[in-house]
Amino acid sequence: SSRSTATVGNVEFEGEYGIHLGKGLRLTPALGVALPTAPGVELDPTLSNATNVDQAGFDRYSLSKAAAAARGYEDNALFEPRRWGIIPKLALEIRPTRGLEIEPFVKLENLVSSSPNDIKPTYVGELVYGLRAGYWIQKQFELALKFWANTTFAGADEDKTTSAALEPQIVLRFGAVRPYAGVIIPVAGPPQQNNFFGIRLGVAAAF
Repeated sequence: SSRSTATVGNVEFEGEYGIHLGKGLRLTPALGVALPTAPGVELDPTLSNATNVDQAGFDRYSLSKAAAAARGYEDNALFEPRRWGIIPKLALEIRPTRGLEIEPFVKLENLVSSSPNDIKPTYVGELVYGLRAGYWIQKQFELALKFWANTTFAGADEDKTTSAALEPQIVLRFGAVRPYAGVIIPVAGPPQQNNFFGIRLGVAAAF
């Protein structure tokens, strides 16, 4: 039967500290903590009676997994129902010439079950690494390309082990406000195999 659902993801708090290493060079360590606010339960494949299925919970769980796939598994800590996320990150900002910005980055997503007796595996570990390069054609307009890969090194399942994605981006700048748009194109791994892609629209502000 036809039905619809809606859900929310995990809320993440993050702090970062910039370290100036030299002209046009900045190191930024950060730490994020994702709270297990996303609802949903995974379907138990051992159930033989459909009346025992928590259909609403399963739909929300499936929607979170679809959102993670559409983003190329870049931010899985935001879409893992009933898991805490502890995410240390490290980025290096390089500005070799005026207008050009290059940023290699790496982060470790530690996803810990909030209900160890019900959610297995208890721990999932993912290493996300990549590079973003952008060029400000004008002060208010940037073209950028981002690449990243996700390698699950602990708690891997058949649906998600290694993946990679590309994202062409356009960024505008109006003072402290930066609207942006990107198209997320999976090139390897389960999102690409299942024909997922994403369109990212957002606004960032820093004061």
